[in-house]
Amino acid sequence: MSPASSPLAWLQPLLIVAAAPLLMGWVDQCRAWLQNRRGAGLLQPYRVMRKLFRKDALMAHEASALFRAAPYVQFGAMAVAAAIIPVIAMRPALGSSADTIALVGLFALVRVFSALAAMDCWRSSKIDHLCSLKTDQGWRPRDGSLGMLGV
Repeated sequence: MSPASSPLAWLQPLLIVAAAPLLMGWVDQCRAWLQNRRGAGLLQPYRVMRKLFRKDALMAHEASALFRAAPYVQFGAMAVAAAIIPVIAMRPALGSSADTIALVGLFALVRVFSALAAMDCWRSSKIDHLCSLKTDQGWRPRDGSLGMLGV
């Protein structure tokens, strides 16, 4: 049995995905300690995730399939990245077939899908109807409601 096919190598991405909120809670706890206050607790990110998973998805009617698929692509790319990086197992499941360039490509894919989803959401919003007056400084809203956004 090769080291890359060990059960720990294939269990590593699941462990990393399951432990990521715990690490986030620990960082928040340390940040609170440095500011001389009590933190929300180590398990707070898990409670927030449980609350968010119970909610319904809210999407604009004009949102494209790219906007709907972006979170799944981002999560999948991060799970593949967890299978590439040796964290627990010395030889991860996908470590022999991928290198640093593939890892950077996965991070770039996540960044591109995040930006495309944000642009798709901006395009499908009604803000362009509010910003119909063009001035010398750029686009300004009609009623001043978007002044705090710098639009």
